[in-house]
Amino acid sequence: MRCAGRLVSDVKGVGAIPFETGGFFHLPIWCDRMGGESGLCSGCEKRKERTDTKVAQITGTSLQGTHPSYLHGIVSEPVPFWSHIYDGAWFRLKVNGGAIVSEENMAKAKKVAAGLPELPEAPVASEAPVRKKKVLVAATATATATATPAAKPRKIAPKKIEEIAPMAALEKPVEVHEVLRIEVKKVEVGGRSVYYDSRTQKVYDLKCKYIGRLREDEIVSFPDSDKES
Repeated sequence: MRCAGRLVSDVKGVGAIPFETGGFFHLPIWCDRMGGESGLCSGCEKRKERTDTKVAQITGTSLQGTHPSYLHGIVSEPVPFWSHIYDGAWFRLKVNGGAIVSEENMAKAKKVAAGLPELPEAPVASEAPVRKKKVLVAATATATATATPAAKPRKIAPKKIEEIAPMAALEKPVEVHEVLRIEVKKVEVGGRSVYYDSRTQKVYDLKCKYIGRLREDEIVSFPDSDKES
């Protein structure tokens, strides 16, 4: 079975394609060696170990070092957020920020991407799962917002649920099972006012809705986690 590793090359014009506005992005390369029991060849296994160690230390939106020495994920899975591969999260952020790709290079990138296994579509849930709601209570340097009871508790067997107003902006009380307090500060990112948690690098809008992580002065789309760490 062919190795499932995704690689890149820094050869300009072949594996590293220039933006018209400066800088380069990578074309994906499907490793052509035979894979082992894990689905990867020995070379990609070593790249994976090196990459996992580097990703654990990442502080921005990109890994430091030579990208061809890293494993850029599996060809049948989405491109890692830190990778500079065409149509990945980093590439889309660059294009949305004004980076331009010529028609010739865009056609070349699409042709290369079409030669790799098709990425699976995100599953669409037929029915939203029932989950406990968490309320984020933001505390800033100028003012601290806390959850205060809006009404007397009412008993609903077998558990007691209190109606609270987590933020002044909410017009109606919501039922919550847990209040999660975070320390944030109000900052400006790209002309937009947001709340920023410097401990986790998480960014929330002014209604305390999670919108992503702050990487090198940019808000990057990144899955949220119930673990605030």
